[in-house]
Formats: sequence, C-alpha cells, structure tokens
Amino acid sequence: MREFWDTVADVLKIFGTSVLEAVALLLAGIVVIKLLSRLLRSIVKRTRIEGAAGSFIVSIVQAGLALVLFFLIMDIFDVDTSSIVTVLAASGLALGLALQDGLSNLASGVIILMTRPFKEKDHVKINEIEGTIKKIRITTTEILTFDNVSILIPNKRVASSEIINYSDRPTRRIDLTISAPYEANPDKVKATLWELIQEEPNVLKTPAPLVLVIELGASSVNYRIRMWAKNEHYWYIRNMFLEKVFKRFQERGIEIPYQKLNVIMQKEEGEK
Repeated sequence: MREFWDTVADVLKIFGTSVLEAVALLLAGIVVIKLLSRLLRSIVKRTRIEGAAGSFIVSIVQAGLALVLFFLIMDIFDVDTSSIVTVLAASGLALGLALQDGLSNLASGVIILMTRPFKEKDHVKINEIEGTIKKIRITTTEILTFDNVSILIPNKRVASSEIINYSDRPTRRIDLTISAPYEANPDKVKATLWELIQEEPNVLKTPAPLVLVIELGASSVNYRIRMWAKNEHYWYIRNMFLEKVFKRFQERGIEIPYQKLNVIMQKEEGEK
C-alpha cells in the first residue's frame, strides 16, 4: 500500500512541477506577446502603413506568437505535437483552397495599404473605372465615380491592374489644341492665346507655358497650348479656357474652322 502512495506522490510531484512550469511559461509568454505587440504597433504608427493594414499585421504576429507559446507548453508535458502540426497543416491547406480568392484579395489589400499607390480622395483610373477613392478596405477598394456611383473592386484586380493616379503630384499639365484658319495671321493667333494665358491667375509661371504650331491640317492650322496648374485648378482652367478662347477669337475676328461642304452645280448641255 505504501508503494502505491509513493507512486501517486511521485506522479503528482512530476505533474505538479509540469503544471507550475506551464503556468509560469504561459504568464511569461502573455507578457512577452503584449510587449512585442505594443512595440510593433508603435513601429507601425511611425511608418506610412494605413491603420487597417497595421492592425492586420499586428494580429498576424500575435497569432503566430500565441501558436509558438502553445507548442512550448505542450512540450513541457511531453505531448507529441507532430500530429497536431499535421492536422493544422491539412486544415490550413483545405481552408486556403476554399478561400483562395478571399485570401488573394486579403494579401493584395495588405500590399496596397503598405505600398500606397493611392489614398482616399485621390482621383484615379483603375480597370477603365475613373473616379475618386472613397474607401480602401482589406479585401476591396471603393471608387466613387463622377456621376456619383459607388463601385467596389476586389483588391486582387486592383493590384494586378494599371493604376493611373491623377492626384499623386501637386501639379498637372494642361494640353489644349486650338484650330485657326489659314487666313488668320499666326502671330495674331499666338498673341491672342498668350494674352489669355497671362490673364489666367491659376496658370503657373514655372514650368513656363508654351504656345506653338503643331500641325498644318487640311482646313486649319492647329496650335498647341501647354500650361501647368495645381491639381485643384486643373478642370476649371481646362474647361473655362476653351470658352475664353472662343469669345476672344470672336472679338478679334479670328474664325473658328469648321467643316464646310461646297456644292458645285454644272449646267447640262442644251440648258440655257
């Protein structure tokens, strides 16, 4: 009987020691994970990583550290973790195949949020869809078109597409083609265009604007105007400048060329 109780005492001693070691390791692991998470959050805040991507990265790191802590505790009790690893790997593979598109969008979302090819309120063109960025999510990007339609694009398509960001630079160049008839004096036309450019306060002096002849067309001389402006003034100048050119040409007697059809009628023989 004494031998039985001695055996029980030895088992409890060994098991109790293992439990104490596991509890100590668990508490220490929780403290370490919290400290590392705080450190990682502070690093993320100092970088240009967006909030959603930063939270996702911290969550992934926390999950990985928790998994390592779990295997360390299992090792204290001499539990064979190879079978657990096999089950987790098989489950992960099955889940990955089932959620292949979702995971691709998730990974692409993290890449977009980290590389920042655009930000909210930027004017962009993606997959022939043009508008302003309304919201960047982990799996989708929302674009608000100029006719007030909200479109959600999967981040997988966004990451694999050519992205045109019109808001990335503070200034943009405005290119306009103006046609004048051959009868109009080119010096007079260019002087009129220069006059309009100098009257527009939102046209930047540097880089300097430019007016030049670019083509001798079939029925007109085509002039190219190049002006630089801040992004917020781009559309106003582009739209209003054409109207100003039209009015000023009318004032100066410069005709705007347009297609004409000349009909020549010939008399048939015998007609008087």
